[in-house]
Amino acid sequence: MFQYLAYGLIGFSAILATLTFRLLREELRRKPSARKTALTAIYVYMAFALALCTVGFVYEMWKPVQGVVSTEQSFIPPSPEDFARARETAESFAALLDAGKWPEAYSATSDIFKSLVPRAMWDNMTLQYRGYGGLVKRQLVRTDPGRIMVPGGPVDVIGVVFQCVYESKPLGNEIITVKKGDSGRHEVVGFNVM
Repeated sequence: MFQYLAYGLIGFSAILATLTFRLLREELRRKPSARKTALTAIYVYMAFALALCTVGFVYEMWKPVQGVVSTEQSFIPPSPEDFARARETAESFAALLDAGKWPEAYSATSDIFKSLVPRAMWDNMTLQYRGYGGLVKRQLVRTDPGRIMVPGGPVDVIGVVFQCVYESKPLGNEIITVKKGDSGRHEVVGFNVM
């Protein structure tokens, strides 16, 4: 029950309301005609717990967000040039995979990608998925700006989503996540097959 304290005032109020309910239930089980003063005290306590819960809920809904995102870390929408360069980077990365140049594709990824996906895992992933050789055709579905959390903090990215087709049958989607590097060069930070 005490794990609910992690929810703050709302969790504390929920614990109080639960304890009140248990007191009320025990008092009503004890005698068919429960003691009037005990019941009154329990009802007052329950009203207090519910009022506390309401105050906690209202506070949580309208409290100001402090220190979550500074102006230096706020999301900056990508420019149309960034979308175009992210698409080119994703297409180049996919072309390396299609050509069976998996080591080169891995080398072309960012340090963030390499820290999250060890080389052995990468080799296993590409061997499983790329069994079709260069026969998979892809069509651009969309490009989505966003932010991902990595060990060094939040990173603004563009997700390039392709639909993969083999012999006119859709296989699923590839999502190649690209970020603008410090030098202005775009780098792959994520690769996912859905």
